[in-house]
Amino acid sequence: MNPTENKSLNSDAAGLSVSFFQYLIDQVEAEVGSEVIREFESVKSRRDRYLREEWAPSSEESGQLYFREIDYEYLVTLLGNRFADAPDQLYPIYLAITRVCVQFGELKKARDLLAVLESDFSFEKPKRRLSFLMLKGKWAIYARELEQALSCYTEALEQYTELGEKTGIVKALNNLGIITFEQWETDQGKQYFQQADELIGQNGENIPADSETFVKMNLGILEGMQGDFPAAIQQFENLESAFPDLEGMPKIKVLLNKGVALKDDGRLEEARTVLREAVELARDLPSYHAYGDAVLDLAEVNVRAGDYPSGQTYLAEGFKVFAKMHDRPSLAEAYRIFGILYREQGELDLAESQFEISIRIGKETGNLLYLTETYYEYSKWAEVVEEPERQRDYLQKSLSYARAMHGNKRIEKLENEINNLG
Repeated sequence: MNPTENKSLNSDAAGLSVSFFQYLIDQVEAEVGSEVIREFESVKSRRDRYLREEWAPSSEESGQLYFREIDYEYLVTLLGNRFADAPDQLYPIYLAITRVCVQFGELKKARDLLAVLESDFSFEKPKRRLSFLMLKGKWAIYARELEQALSCYTEALEQYTELGEKTGIVKALNNLGIITFEQWETDQGKQYFQQADELIGQNGENIPADSETFVKMNLGILEGMQGDFPAAIQQFENLESAFPDLEGMPKIKVLLNKGVALKDDGRLEEARTVLREAVELARDLPSYHAYGDAVLDLAEVNVRAGDYPSGQTYLAEGFKVFAKMHDRPSLAEAYRIFGILYREQGELDLAESQFEISIRIGKETGNLLYLTETYYEYSKWAEVVEEPERQRDYLQKSLSYARAMHGNKRIEKLENEINNLG
């Protein structure tokens, strides 16, 4: 890692280009204008003056943490009071705040505001209900509340179908595909993606590029999950050619998944280049979850390339992101990468402990892909410590999970390795 990269990684608590609260203020000001923000800033400046003058220096850090929470709660309360008699104005404000909370991984704050939106506002207008359902579904996916996500997007699909809104139908189908894959109902998930893709084919230019990108990207991800990494890479490169002007989250997601496929195909330098770009774009957007995914994948690339200091730096950054979000499947992935790092550095006891943690969380969360990959890496650890029975056992376990998720190319590779053991 060059010095510039290292500096940028450590320049912010989450590595993003702007703090959660500053971004939130900007979004709220765009919704309501500057008058309310001036009132908020007036109270905040008096509070800050008190903090500087009355709190002991040794307590300033804890005071800042405490008052950051007060700032958020006061802003939401101020807006609620100011627009109490104007629910049609308050609803989009609260929706925008919730969207920022999801974007920055503040999932508890998002959950609380979603509850307020659902209980205190009318959903007589179908589009208002749809905006709520799509946002709640997104929150639920990140919060791993998959049954809630399924309920949201199923209702959204029904409403979009009644309204005849093709783009909405594509978005709902795509999200249903993501959820059913998260639940490892792989055939159903693939059907949702294919339905969305067929609808795109039938409606041509009427479907925005962003929606088409996400659907075709997910079809590429399926290829990678099944172990056909060249096919996945080709799918992502086709998207880049078809939509050269992609930006924002679609661009980040294509880069991120292309980087993962390149990594899994052993093309580490190409993967590193692509994932570095994904990290920078996610930082600048900003997107907390995409940033965490990108730095975690970049960590693995660096570890596999033998750049352990850079790998460890990125790994610690990704771990911090997902620990804050309590995203246990992603933490399982982080522990797997820690296991690889320690194994490659010869810290075999540490490696064993990390693989065991990853497997435990993987089983608790039912993540077949992570279990497939972790048992495979654990088998390589068993090979290093010269325990052939454990090596075979871990390969067999990896194979069983690969079969459960219909990972055809992975199955073929694992069967060959097991047969070669003799």
